[in-house]
Amino acid sequence: MLSSQLTTITVNLLLLSILCIQTYIASGQQHHPRQLRKRQKDDGKRKFHLQQNGLIKDVMNDLHLNAKKIQSPSSSAKDIPPLEDTSEFATLSMTVYDYHIQGLTSCSDSIALPKNVTCQYYEHNEKEGTEVLIVTSAEKKYIAVVFAGTDDNQSTIIDTEFIKETFGPLPNNNKLEKYTDLYVHSGFNNGVFGNGIFDRVLSKVTELKKDHPDYRIFLTGHSLGAASSLLTAFGLSQYPNFAKEHITVVNFGCPRVGNYQWRDLVDSSPNLTIWRFVYERDLVARVPPTFLLYHHVGHLAQMEEDGMLAYYRQNRDKKLNYAGAPMGWDIWPIVWIPGGVEKHDLKNYLDYLENKSMHDSNKYYIHDYEKLKKEDLSDDDDDDNFEGDDRWIRNNRKRAKIA
Repeated sequence: MLSSQLTTITVNLLLLSILCIQTYIASGQQHHPRQLRKRQKDDGKRKFHLQQNGLIKDVMNDLHLNAKKIQSPSSSAKDIPPLEDTSEFATLSMTVYDYHIQGLTSCSDSIALPKNVTCQYYEHNEKEGTEVLIVTSAEKKYIAVVFAGTDDNQSTIIDTEFIKETFGPLPNNNKLEKYTDLYVHSGFNNGVFGNGIFDRVLSKVTELKKDHPDYRIFLTGHSLGAASSLLTAFGLSQYPNFAKEHITVVNFGCPRVGNYQWRDLVDSSPNLTIWRFVYERDLVARVPPTFLLYHHVGHLAQMEEDGMLAYYRQNRDKKLNYAGAPMGWDIWPIVWIPGGVEKHDLKNYLDYLENKSMHDSNKYYIHDYEKLKKEDLSDDDDDDNFEGDDRWIRNNRKRAKIA
């Protein structure tokens, strides 16, 4: 199954990469998309101009950030999930595929789950291409919502739809309609909120939390499932019955999901912590690209051959002295695209955690955020809102213009 999945993703990402490179070259001959974004700090309005397929799209988003600037909640090493939990969530992210392979439509004893973990709910919604598993652990006292990644044609179609739409449920469910400024990947969004999927997850998690008030709440998944875990976690965090609950996302190989406003609001949610684990040059974790106005949320745990490093958010935080993703992070997989696709296989994540992290957690697991170095700072680089490579491009073009 994973072999055919990898082949399908390879073809789609090769086509995507060609499109991205062509779009980037075309924009470079005229104006870089970052130069086309005029940030009006006096009233908090941002106007985006994006040239895509010969069509100019203007999006005016007004969050009035000058009236009440969104502040990110402080984070520390205590937010880092225990290695045992991370490894177990990677295993569950692999296990959820087995339900579909066996043609199951509900929980079954034929699926081997980790010790003391019990299946409470399973659904494969063929219309939306979404698979979701909800389990509880009596030993570790948690409720976990697990989403599967791409494993059928419908999921592949969802993966490659890059059009954005307003975050949240379909029009007949207006519980989250106030977030009209949040634009997210339409395929990912429909995979969570389409056909009542989110409502059923919400209902089941609410029921389980009532039965187990001391259990923690986690969401996890790989690839498309990782994107679904983000959307669902933020959705849950906004409901009154979860307002005082802390929700943690631990996912693997997660693509970018939404726009600038999505990132700001998710990262500022006090009851939500997000950890994105990325194995080496996993290509899927670098798409959709930032020049299509997609942004990562949460913290990055970069899994490298010589160790694992933790980066605060994707962008850094100068006030807290935390570094963001290193220079070239987006570019690395493009050097050899097939290799970047191969790195996306969930088996790589499991092997790393089981054979490296478990044997030498000091080197191959995260314990604190990487700190900013002196060379990371400059007088004309005072913006933490741009992802690493975009900041480098912007600053170099600004210096060239001054020269």
